[in-house]
Amino acid sequence: MAKRGDITTYMTVNNISQLENYLGIQFNDPSLLISSLTHSSYTSETPNVSMNNERLEFLGDAVLDAAISHLIFNKYPDFTEGQLTIMRSKIVNGSALSQSAKRFGLGDYLLLGKGEDKNGGRAKTSILSSALEALLGAVFIDKGFNVTCDVILNILEYDIDNVVSETMKDPKTELQEIVQSQTGEVPEYNVVSKTGEGHSTFFISEVIVNGEKYARGEGASKLVSEMEAATQALFKIRDTII
Repeated sequence: MAKRGDITTYMTVNNISQLENYLGIQFNDPSLLISSLTHSSYTSETPNVSMNNERLEFLGDAVLDAAISHLIFNKYPDFTEGQLTIMRSKIVNGSALSQSAKRFGLGDYLLLGKGEDKNGGRAKTSILSSALEALLGAVFIDKGFNVTCDVILNILEYDIDNVVSETMKDPKTELQEIVQSQTGEVPEYNVVSKTGEGHSTFFISEVIVNGEKYARGEGASKLVSEMEAATQALFKIRDTII
C-alpha cells in the first residue's frame, strides 16, 4: 500500500486532496487513486510505471451500471423496465460521462503521455469517460459499494435529474416526434394479443415504424402495453437510424 507521502512521485498532495475533497472521501490506499488517473500513454513513456487505469476501468464500468440500476430502481418505483433501461443508457454512455468528468475538471488530474497531452487528451471523450469509470472502480475497491453509490450520486446527480425529466415525457408522444422528424410518418400500434377479463386482462401490443414491426410492449391495459412498446422503441432507436 502506498503512503500518502509517496504520491508526490507522480502528483502533488494538494492535487490529490482537492480531488478527494470533491469526492467526499479519503483513500485508504492512494495508489488506487493514482492508478485510476494513469493513462496507458503515460506508462508507455515513463520508466518503472507499469500500472495504468484499464483494469480499473473494466471494474468501474460494471460497478457504475450496477449502482445506477440500484439508484434509479429504488428512487423511481413507477418507471417501467423499459424506461429504467433507457435512463441508465443515457446516464452511463461515454459522452454523458465525459461531460460529467469535465464539470469537476477530472482531465486536470490525469497522468498522460506527452504526446497525448499535447494532442488534447485531457478533453477527449474516450479518455475522460474511461478515467471516470476507473476512478469509480478504485473507489469501489477502497470503500465498497455503498460509498461508491454515494460518490456516483454526487458526481452524476445533475445528469440523473435531467434524464428523469426526459424519461417522464409520454413515450408515445416522444416516439411520434422522432419518427415524424425522420420519416414524415407516424407510428402505428396493433394489439397482438389480449388474454383474461376484467382486472386480469393482459395486453401485448406492437409498434410499427415506417412499415416495420419495431418493438413490443405488454401491460394490464391497451394503453399501458402501447406505452411500453413505445418505450422499447425509443431504447432501440438510440442505436438504429430509422
